[in-house]
Amino acid sequence: MRDDVERIEACTAEVADQLAAHLLEHAGPDPVFEVSGRDADRPSLDLPIAPLAPTARWWRAVAYRVAEDVPGLRLVEAPKQP
Repeated sequence: MRDDVERIEACTAEVADQLAAHLLEHAGPDPVFEVSGRDADRPSLDLPIAPLAPTARWWRAVAYRVAEDVPGLRLVEAPKQP
């Protein structure tokens, strides 16, 4: 179990670091991160490094980490899928 948790933590940190770096370089003065509130509303994304399928809850944890590293980042709810 410990190995599983460590892989999830490492993946979460890597994705958050990459997103923060991307936003710092490309987002401009008013960075925004859209976060889905439900799994059904999040876009399909293949993350080969993820030890588990990414859920909306996991993405919210990633968004929190990214917000710690990107000054002024606004976290907003992504549009709901029909």
